[in-house]
Amino acid sequence: MRENQQPAGDSDHRTSPVLIAIAWLAVMLPLAWGFISTLIEASNLIR
Repeated sequence: MRENQQPAGDSDHRTSPVLIAIAWLAVMLPLAWGFISTLIEASNLIR
């Protein structure tokens, strides 16, 4: 797949950091939300 896009290397180089950022946010936001909500529930249980 990547070898076919080699002539358009400039656009691939431009879009891949955006895709990495989108993928990173898509992974980290639910994890961070779950972690924060777990901490809130734990602090409510401790009280």
